[in-house]
Amino acid sequence: MYIRKRRKKKNLGKFFILFIIFVLFVFLTIYFSIKLILSATSAIVSLKKEDNKTITRQEKPLILPALEIENFPTATNSAYFEIKGKVKNIDTLSFFINKVKVKEIYPEDSEFSVTIGPLEDGENEVLVKGENDEVNKTESKELKVIFNSKAPKIILGPIPENVNQEEIEITGRIENNVDTVKVNNLPVTLSAEKSFKATVRLKEGENTIRITAEDDAGNVTAKEVKITYSPAN
Repeated sequence: MYIRKRRKKKNLGKFFILFIIFVLFVFLTIYFSIKLILSATSAIVSLKKEDNKTITRQEKPLILPALEIENFPTATNSAYFEIKGKVKNIDTLSFFINKVKVKEIYPEDSEFSVTIGPLEDGENEVLVKGENDEVNKTESKELKVIFNSKAPKIILGPIPENVNQEEIEITGRIENNVDTVKVNNLPVTLSAEKSFKATVRLKEGENTIRITAEDDAGNVTAKEVKITYSPAN
């Protein structure tokens, strides 16, 4: 009986020790598993963040300045003229005439309109330069405009004051550059020597004939002549 009790106590002690070892094993297994899972999860999250940063850096568009000039004149009769256009991603817009800066603006909208000058007689070089401060980039437009304030000169051929024919031919020539010549608002053709002629139908009585010449800078010269038409009996 005594021997049995000792064996029973001994077995209980071994069982208790084994139970403690098992519990410690399970605890340590769960602890290190959780720690391993947390470390792996943290590493995955960090990798994803780096990937997202890389993608964001790659997908972020490069901000480049854009400049567009609208309806720029090739010639003008004014020393000061207007420039219109559109801008994108531009902080400073500078204007140069013959390499001299004449104006600087800071566009707040996508469209701009500014008057610059003075121009010199003849051909002028105009430079419009837009700058983006963030990326340190520029966009430029080089243009040319002719300043001409001298109006064309009309020299007419002989014109009688009184006629007895229903039609009369008006002749003449133009001095200086000219773009359009009209007789009574009807365009006529210029020869290589800048001479012209036009046939005008008259009404009975006094007739006013108007001749105009306009150059590409907008200078206009006009002349009027009066002719009295009296039909022959």
